[in-house]
Amino acid sequence: MSIGRDYVSRRLHTIFVSDDENPELTGHYQEVLQVGKFQKGKSGNPSGRPKGRTDPILASIKQEFGGEPGFWNHVAKAAKNGDQNCINLLAARVRPPFKTRSVCVELNLKGDSASDFTSGVLNAIANGELPPDEGASLLSAILSGEKLEQLEELERRVNQMEGQKNGYR
Repeated sequence: MSIGRDYVSRRLHTIFVSDDENPELTGHYQEVLQVGKFQKGKSGNPSGRPKGRTDPILASIKQEFGGEPGFWNHVAKAAKNGDQNCINLLAARVRPPFKTRSVCVELNLKGDSASDFTSGVLNAIANGELPPDEGASLLSAILSGEKLEQLEELERRVNQMEGQKNGYR
């Protein structure tokens, strides 16, 4: 269900603008009523981050290690001494973790039942024809389809029983 902008605008108007107890707020909420309209040269967050303020993490790295190069030298030394967290941190910087991506695979699934399709997908995964994450997605889709078929069958049976019951009256 979609609530229109006009409804939201009217609702905000009745809640905030007509508030007689806080008349100084009405100017601000008049601006709020201009939903999605940005004014050129006017910040959406005028009391935002002040200029020249550095990130606290970078500031602590600079204070502790003399800057980013000193930090990475420290991490490298700790990794040489066997610190597993530092080894993982350096490994992630050298070679970032793999991201999953969808692949297009054509499968010849034989049979008419969900169990036949499930066996075909599992065989494709076992033979290396289909990546495991894609196989899991397919198996999930097959299971969802099977549940939908079961619900439709139950609905058909209930309707049939209700028809028979109504026919005896």
